[in-house]
Amino acid sequence: MRKVLKFWDSGEGFSLYDPTLVDELEYEDYEFAEKALHDEKGAIELFRHTFITDMRKELDSIVQDARRLNIPGRYDVPELGIENATFVEVLEAVRKYYRAKRQAVAK
Repeated sequence: MRKVLKFWDSGEGFSLYDPTLVDELEYEDYEFAEKALHDEKGAIELFRHTFITDMRKELDSIVQDARRLNIPGRYDVPELGIENATFVEVLEAVRKYYRAKRQAVAK
């Protein structure tokens, strides 16, 4: 079963969450912190990260951790233009999003 996750760039970090479980308006009021929630099968329902030091290194570390943990499930993230992806592929798309954002700012 595939899950649809919503991607949200807060400016200080990002979130990936199942909008059927978390109301978007309520979610924006939540305190932003490092957090991961998963369903009974281990698929991600909520993942959020606040950047503290070096965004690039932190994203690399998050992707490496996800590879090591072998998080189950397939995901669609419309904001990132990906479908039927592993969670590692979702995080790689997040990393690509921030690379493009960084390059746009540098121009």
